[in-house]
Amino acid sequence: MIHYRTALYTALLAIFLLISQPLWPQSVTPVFSKTHSDEVFHSKWGPNKKHYATGFIRLTEPVSLSSWQAVKIAGSLDFTLGGRYKRRFCNFYSTGFDIFYSTASYNMKNPGELLKVKFMTEIDKERFANHSIAGAWFHRFNYGRRGDHLGKYIEAGVYGQYHFAVRHKFEGKDQNFDITATTSAVNKLVNRSAWGFQAGVGFNKFKVFAQYRMIDYLKPEYSKTDITPLRVGLEIDLGG
Repeated sequence: MIHYRTALYTALLAIFLLISQPLWPQSVTPVFSKTHSDEVFHSKWGPNKKHYATGFIRLTEPVSLSSWQAVKIAGSLDFTLGGRYKRRFCNFYSTGFDIFYSTASYNMKNPGELLKVKFMTEIDKERFANHSIAGAWFHRFNYGRRGDHLGKYIEAGVYGQYHFAVRHKFEGKDQNFDITATTSAVNKLVNRSAWGFQAGVGFNKFKVFAQYRMIDYLKPEYSKTDITPLRVGLEIDLGG
């Protein structure tokens, strides 16, 4: 009898273990899958989600179209720090806006050509510098598969920019005396506000872009006192 009960208990225990073994991971898996799905797939914020907010930095160089506007690449730089909001409408199209601050400093290739000065008979060096705040509105068209990443895209839009603290620095000679002068007189001549078109090609965090200032065509006098209207640069997305 004892052997019979022992065998029966052993059989019942074995059956219980066999039945409960596959049920244990199934009771845990749905909870994990649901939590993972909520975090990854149901979020509305992300590089390829409905909403995306990020920061970015840019390094920009002017491309000279005229000799008197020519800028030396060495020692010339436009640095930008900004923020962006992007709204995705479908798998391939999104739109958004940028707000950014820039500081620029350019070494002019032909000193004395951009702004004529009377207090120097010979100008050896000329540096043009300014600060600006700006905003832009863009349309972005993605192509190819990307998951929750920025992916590959082309972009086009418009921008508006306001310059301030514009300065011209000259180094040269007058009657054999070395002179270094910084003037803000150019503030009355240089284009204090500007707008134009921009376009770019991007791959995830990196984008190569170009901007072209269009206000020169509405106010031709600006094109004679400002640097070249065409600029190209590299942008790095600080988020996705």
